[in-house]
Amino acid sequence: MDKSNFMQLFPGCNWIASHAESHTAIVQAGSWNAAIEIHKTYFQALARLARDLGKREIRIEHNDPSKPPLRVMADFANCGQEESGFTNEGNLNWKSLLKQYSLARFSKIWSDFELDFNAFNQSANAIYISQLEDQTNLYANRTALLAQSKKPKEFLGQSACALNDEEELARRCHLIYNDGGLNEYGYSALRWFREPSTGFWRRKRMNFISNFRKLEYLGELCWIGEVLVAEETGSIL
Repeated sequence: MDKSNFMQLFPGCNWIASHAESHTAIVQAGSWNAAIEIHKTYFQALARLARDLGKREIRIEHNDPSKPPLRVMADFANCGQEESGFTNEGNLNWKSLLKQYSLARFSKIWSDFELDFNAFNQSANAIYISQLEDQTNLYANRTALLAQSKKPKEFLGQSACALNDEEELARRCHLIYNDGGLNEYGYSALRWFREPSTGFWRRKRMNFISNFRKLEYLGELCWIGEVLVAEETGSIL
């Protein structure tokens, strides 16, 4: 692609390289904040460009060595709401979505336009949304907050890493990122609780079975999880 044409299509981006033998095309955004803005603004367009170029991804580089480059995968091209096949029925809940659509449907990324948050907030199952990049908690329904004994201001914005084993969480997110989701996935993790005798926050070991999906939420690449089964192990940290 011609550099001047690229800059006209994507203001703020500089076209760096697209070698024939490489699966990656590289653009330069300047600052980290500029990279974030470009990622949010041009996510779909860059995904389509990667697909049209026959690339696996476009990597958005920047000048902050403390932060990783951002990536836009070609797999996310043309995954807007008009192609999703989801309905907007008010009574369509999370479990019915999981039963209606096979895992193969979720090779595309969800957008938050396709989610029924009214149903989520009324669900008897805990539902969470966290960023894939740094595991920041962005959403938890009422059931999830009750399970954690936390208020929204105490839980949202914190890291899911505090409640998960590092290696298992990395493996789980790798599978969610590459495959689009996980059905009835079993794992061990933690939940917060306040110790009655001291008032101190502690964590208890739990065994879970959950469904996970990949989605874009508030402009961020995330995972959404619904806890189907939660069993206490008796172990306290």
